[in-house]
Amino acid sequence: MKTRIFGLFFVLIFFAVFFPVSIASAQDLTVTPSTDRGAAAFVGSTPIPSSFTYTLGNTSASSLTYAFGFTGTFHNSVTGNTTPNSAWITLLDNGTGTLGAGANSTLDANIGSGLAEGMYIGSITFTNTTNGSGNTSRNVNLAVNPVDEITVTSGPSGTPNPVGPGSVDLIADPHAFDFIGAQHDSVSGGVVQLNVAATDSLGHTLNYSWSASCPTLGSSGLFNNPNTQNPTWTAPGNLLGGQQQCTISVQINDTFPGTASKNVSYSQGVLGTIQNTQFTVSAIKENPLCFRANCNIPAFTFSVKNESTAPKNIQITVDKTWISIDPGPTISDLPISGDSPTASDLVAPGSTSVATTLNAGQTATFSAKINTNIKNLWFAKHTASFLITDVGTGNIVTSFSGSINLIENPMDKSRSQMVIAPYWQAEAGIYSFVVASHPSLKNMNSQIGVKMTAILEDGAPFSLPVEFTINSNESKRVFITSTTNTFMTADNFPNEIVMQGLLTESKNGQLVISPSSDKPLSLAGIANSLGRGFPDIRMLSFWGAAIVQNTSTGFTMEFIGDMQDSRAFSSPNFSGVN
Repeated sequence: MKTRIFGLFFVLIFFAVFFPVSIASAQDLTVTPSTDRGAAAFVGSTPIPSSFTYTLGNTSASSLTYAFGFTGTFHNSVTGNTTPNSAWITLLDNGTGTLGAGANSTLDANIGSGLAEGMYIGSITFTNTTNGSGNTSRNVNLAVNPVDEITVTSGPSGTPNPVGPGSVDLIADPHAFDFIGAQHDSVSGGVVQLNVAATDSLGHTLNYSWSASCPTLGSSGLFNNPNTQNPTWTAPGNLLGGQQQCTISVQINDTFPGTASKNVSYSQGVLGTIQNTQFTVSAIKENPLCFRANCNIPAFTFSVKNESTAPKNIQITVDKTWISIDPGPTISDLPISGDSPTASDLVAPGSTSVATTLNAGQTATFSAKINTNIKNLWFAKHTASFLITDVGTGNIVTSFSGSINLIENPMDKSRSQMVIAPYWQAEAGIYSFVVASHPSLKNMNSQIGVKMTAILEDGAPFSLPVEFTINSNESKRVFITSTTNTFMTADNFPNEIVMQGLLTESKNGQLVISPSSDKPLSLAGIANSLGRGFPDIRMLSFWGAAIVQNTSTGFTMEFIGDMQDSRAFSSPNFSGVN
């Protein structure tokens, strides 16, 4: 214990000698705040804040006198020079004063305005001229930044101005020829090239955002890219006759955060649109899927009506020979001329067309038929374009394009290589669920490719086929749903295989499963190595069920032709399926 006391005494003596402690005494003159102060401004503007305020106090029992002063410098950021400058702050109180015992007083240090760009640094001194107790100083500084301005050097403008008329189709049915995914030309006027040029005073990069307002036209047109400096703008159709005005604006922003921006605009004229009011075109919507070898889609009907009071000559042209146009009963039957089919896309040299005369108020009905030479096309989506023109004026009445998805009919393969499910069902509240498993038995290839196609009762395809690979000891799940089933979708089940039909009504039919391999009955893989075997889908195990979503009940599906000719259990447990 004595040793510890001696040690503590030694430590105290050591700190007392080598680190003497100063005990602060009260100062008669006090200045608050005790921190340094700063302000900022742009060239030519008033600084923020515009002044510094200090509070002086007398803590003694008798009055005292005080004095204060300011010295400063200016660093010119343009020239790099630093010079004395004590004029950028003005002290209000005549430089001296008296404080009674316990009294307080405020001092304002006003910052000048309209100062040059650069950094201003200074110090305010506070002196107790009575006894010197509390003498102190406070550092102050001011940053005057260059003004960041955007200057528009040219534009905004548009060429041409006013913009010439476009053309508009008056079509009774907005889904004309939608049976193969058609799209109509939108109502539009001409195209305007927009231009603007601007600079930033600090050299910062600028970005652009264009907008348009056409209050009398019901549409604001379309930009090809509103965020480029000089985009193009397609004017809306002007069906009002006389020239209409649109306001085209561009917001120009400095990419440096929180700095300059500018919005400028100009007035763009839009001339009256030429209207093809003499004709009305309508069509129907059908199924866009077809087996290539035996396409059973019927003819697709569309009609053209002459709305004028005089006879009109029209011509209908299609640019592919896998579609032909047969005139309807109201006009004479004209032959279709075209080239021999090619394996690429069966393109006609020039055009394949029909022409006819329509009397006033007369409607001609046409049929677009899928020709047998479509079997020369490969499995893919193929597109054809239709054009209807007024022969007398040369004006386009309307144009539309469409496509058809050709898929392979699995029934064309050898029956000995198939697995068949005689029945599946898909509608709003019912879906079919299929599981394919790889039991990894001897003589099975470690990877087996599977192609699954749902066929309707009438022999037409229900959806695009799905194709996948099953690895050894793996299972794959496939859901067969309709477009009316908003729950069982690929978006909701991204890790599953979803076969969603293109038809909205309830459907059922048979399921055909075929091998992806061209030679499923030949050994595949490296000899005497793991995984060598037959890529034959019949060696897989299949089971499935048609599920009623609301009740999680249903009935099992039968599969014929797989490894065990699997059939349904009498009382399956659907837990985990739905």
